[in-house]
Amino acid sequence: MPDMANQLGVSEIVVRTAYRRLADEGLVMARPRRGTIVLPSKSPVWRGHVLCVMCDHDFSCQLAVRVEKTRELLTKNGFLFSQVSVLEGPDGTTDYSGLDVALSRPVDFAILFYDRSYVMKRISASGVPFAVVGGKGDDMMPGCVGRIVVSSKRAIDDMVCHCLRANIGMVEIVYCSRFDELELLSAKALRKVGISVKRTSVSHDAWVNRCESAMRAGFDFVEQNIAKRGFHFPSLYLVTDDWVASGMLSAFLAHGVRLPEDVRFIGYSNGGFGPIYPKSLALFANDPFVNGDEIARRFYGYLIRHEPFPNSYIWLKYVAGDTFPD
Repeated sequence: MPDMANQLGVSEIVVRTAYRRLADEGLVMARPRRGTIVLPSKSPVWRGHVLCVMCDHDFSCQLAVRVEKTRELLTKNGFLFSQVSVLEGPDGTTDYSGLDVALSRPVDFAILFYDRSYVMKRISASGVPFAVVGGKGDDMMPGCVGRIVVSSKRAIDDMVCHCLRANIGMVEIVYCSRFDELELLSAKALRKVGISVKRTSVSHDAWVNRCESAMRAGFDFVEQNIAKRGFHFPSLYLVTDDWVASGMLSAFLAHGVRLPEDVRFIGYSNGGFGPIYPKSLALFANDPFVNGDEIARRFYGYLIRHEPFPNSYIWLKYVAGDTFPD
């Protein structure tokens, strides 16, 4: 651009304005580190190829929303977006064939949903720059330019303060039979302020009909407790899975258990995916549509500016409701 300005005898801003107008009219496209190219009359020229990497057992409604929000923003702004899954079987074996084929083709940037160290190592070894959604950000591998962490710390602090205001002496935390960071951090924070905690794991089939299985597990948990203990519930249930919470709330309604008169309740919600109850719920609120937009903007920002973002946070919220009044 400086050379062209000198040749034409005009200021560089005039040349830049002309380039920008040509780009606005769809005649040329500026590609980082590759210069400005003339667009063909029909076929599109992508600004870059972004590969989305997932593990099949991580699939959930919130993941689908976050991926789709990212796809929507990047394709709208001229990036080719493709997806691949790293397949894992019940026996623990991992099939990397799909990922290896995808990485053997031209890829400008990769996004890993969610944090899996063994997949990160595979992408890192390929030399493709990548970012990760999830995790703590402690293990930045070569090629990792950023990590987006959905943090529950503020929400847990608000929940603990609510328990103290309500003079709660004991909380039973109900969670799925898998690693649950929200459950672990909540239990630690409650115990730290002197509140007793009982941790209860409910089992579900993580490989087949995960949502239905988790809801059934929550329903059965309440029925079994009624059969064993009658209507003697703890002072507060904290349920860290939205589908388990939905099952428990359904069982409460079916058996006439009143909230908060018989038991107080805190659930978990992924935006419009539930759970639903006649009264407003006290819950940890995660809106995948809102944070999906935020995740997409941060990835797009990196692709445009190429500025690494080692740790970037999206905050879970705690919402007080009628199922747990002060």
